[in-house]
Amino acid sequence: MGDYNAELESEHGIFSLIDSRSKLIMDFMSNYDMLAINTKAVCSGAKFTNVPYNCDRETLIDFIIMSEGFSKNMVNCKILEDNALNVSTHRPVICTVVMPSAYSPQTNNSPKTDIINWKNVTQNQLNAYKCFLENSELLLQLASSDIISTREIDQLYDKIVSVINTASEACIPRVGYKPYIKPYWNRNLSELHNDMKTKRTNWMKENQPRGNTASSYKSYKDSKSKFRSAHRICVMKYMQEQEHEIDVAAEIDSCEFWKLINKRRNKPKRISSLEMVFKDVRYTDPQAINSCWRDYFADLYSPTESEGFNETYRQTVTSEISSLRQNLNNKYGNRYIIERDIVLKALNSCKKGKACGNDKIYYENVIHGGELLLSVIVKLYNCMLKSSHTPMEMKRGIIITLFKGGNKKKTDPNNYRAITLCSILLKLYEKVVLLLLNSDDKLHLNPSQGVSSVTLAV
Repeated sequence: MGDYNAELESEHGIFSLIDSRSKLIMDFMSNYDMLAINTKAVCSGAKFTNVPYNCDRETLIDFIIMSEGFSKNMVNCKILEDNALNVSTHRPVICTVVMPSAYSPQTNNSPKTDIINWKNVTQNQLNAYKCFLENSELLLQLASSDIISTREIDQLYDKIVSVINTASEACIPRVGYKPYIKPYWNRNLSELHNDMKTKRTNWMKENQPRGNTASSYKSYKDSKSKFRSAHRICVMKYMQEQEHEIDVAAEIDSCEFWKLINKRRNKPKRISSLEMVFKDVRYTDPQAINSCWRDYFADLYSPTESEGFNETYRQTVTSEISSLRQNLNNKYGNRYIIERDIVLKALNSCKKGKACGNDKIYYENVIHGGELLLSVIVKLYNCMLKSSHTPMEMKRGIIITLFKGGNKKKTDPNNYRAITLCSILLKLYEKVVLLLLNSDDKLHLNPSQGVSSVTLAV
């Protein structure tokens, strides 16, 4: 807001002299979806903001510019009339806007976080988690039960997810969400900080006595000194590591060097407004935006019918896929299996520290789950491969939207890239099938059928 010394087109029916500076401002507002509030008909009061001393032509050159989304939340806008106390040639412009909250309020029913920091999980906690699963009666029942129908496959997957989550919640601690974290922070600093807070609390309970004669005061100051000293050392060590990383990158890879430099540059600490435009309708409520995103992706991923599509070709492909699936089942029957070793090989190739899917299971849950859990998962995969069926719940994912960047409009959903967090059990199954296809023996035959392993064309 302020004196732009340029006139803009107004809805009040007044004459505006449009020059190069005016065009520059209008182009800027058009590119960033902004508007000058006091040029709109909703603005009351005087029509002009500048009244020269010589009573020459009055002009409208002072503006309050904001995004179109914020203008929906405007309560009042007015150009105040001139009065004796105003010694300036410019009239005051006032505007009241109710800013929407960028986050939905927390309620007592808010779900607890499912984030697990596996780097901070101790060996005793992992042993307890593994012992919990090894002694699970449900897993023992699943290992010995017969799976025939696709419905039983779905139930098997649901039970595996349930027992893993039960064991994880009982043995593995969760961490709270942190909008940011100091990269140099470690467990020693946490212990010193907690010790300092505890001693400060004890000091305050004694009515905050001062002087070296007060033991609580001296204890608090000593703990604070230790924490600040350790904090300075960690910060200095972290900065030295960052500078060393930049020095190495400058000598080896100039692209990596500039990536590190740009990453360390100070960025404006501002939170953009929570607003999106779906089908020419602007939304600012978080729940409404969430619902619109759901409908947006439902439409995007739904099959569509096109008049120009070759219907004969589609029927041919559908028929061939159905025939291929039926021939494979009839020809090989129950003879091919997924063995434990190939699942273990695929599991060892998975990267740790990845996000979980909708089932809240991490790779680490399977890696540290023990032999009984692994055997049940192998059984699930064999049933899925035999029946060519994937449980519906396993195919559910969590869609995360990432802004593509650049000068694109942040209110347009088409300018976001969708990242889906899939079930790690599904991704592990895909790795297993890929290993089977790339192996010398395309399918591992079941020795119980009296057939040795041979190479099969798939």
